[in-house]
Amino acid sequence: MASVTFTGDLIDIRFTGWERLWVARERLAVPVAAIRQAACVDKPLPLARGARRGYVVSGLVKIGVWGVFGGPRQLVAARP
Repeated sequence: MASVTFTGDLIDIRFTGWERLWVARERLAVPVAAIRQAACVDKPLPLARGARRGYVVSGLVKIGVWGVFGGPRQLVAARP
């Protein structure tokens, strides 16, 4: 599973080897000032919707990019 660390004014997300294959990146660094909203959810899998470039095992895992052809793009690495 991806690891998330806070370093100064950045949130640094590092993906595991398996996740890197589907998200096409090793890490993502997001400035804290760029975040508008964050929420902890009980069931993250149904939130990723639309066309995708990624990996899905129904009910177990979603990894990749959702919303490829329209709507908001989501970089997803989620397990229940």
